[in-house]
Amino acid sequence: MPIFRRTEFEAHLAQRGPTNPRNITLLLAYHEREGRLLQVRRGLYAVVPKGTVLPSVQPDLYLLASNLQEDAVLAYRSALDFHQNALPIQSICTYLTRHTPRTFTFRGTLYRPVHPPAALLRNDREKMGIATLKWMTVLIRVTQPERTLVDILNRPDLCGHWVDIWQDLTCFVAIDLDFVVRYALALENATTIARVGYFLEQHRKMVPANEAILRRLEKGKPRSKHYLQRSHRVDAHFIKRWNLVVPDSIWKWNGERT
Repeated sequence: MPIFRRTEFEAHLAQRGPTNPRNITLLLAYHEREGRLLQVRRGLYAVVPKGTVLPSVQPDLYLLASNLQEDAVLAYRSALDFHQNALPIQSICTYLTRHTPRTFTFRGTLYRPVHPPAALLRNDREKMGIATLKWMTVLIRVTQPERTLVDILNRPDLCGHWVDIWQDLTCFVAIDLDFVVRYALALENATTIARVGYFLEQHRKMVPANEAILRRLEKGKPRSKHYLQRSHRVDAHFIKRWNLVVPDSIWKWNGERT
């Protein structure tokens, strides 16, 4: 189901000659009344397929999220689901944007905007690890698997429970570990670097991280004790190599859901 912004429609019509904003408003309103267009939110429309009953129309979640802002990038859990060719499990679509729009709910799905990590903005590395990929018939922007893995470990609050995160990230078995290290270091967050290092170390059977990779991350680990999950300080295990305290459920993780 094609999705377009009014600004795109105006630019398309302008190629044919001068346009009048009022006439464009009337034209869009006419097609809405005829059941050919669905206004998702102000300035954003979905084309209704022929023979579809309007109340049952469900625009593609990834296309919709990608059109909520001009700079939208699918990220975090939504990028993970995208790379697995799956619909979002939690009925939440998370996207990166420099803008500050409010969260938006449509047809039971929450569309959640998140600012890019501050260190990337500060060092002009915002586009690091972002790919333009084909989805259905259009191109959308999404974080690459390597960045997605690190982003999720950097912001687990956006992605669910730790055991689920630990399990679901194992889908990334064929990744560029050099990029994982470079991106983790670019975030300039010692806790995140320790999480990534510990994750790669614990998953060595699936993600072949050698000692050279782990030592590069080890140099950026916290100087003092940090917590994998700040709210979880009991029933936990201290991992000296990473100065990281992890819940027992993660320390004992064996690749199976508990």
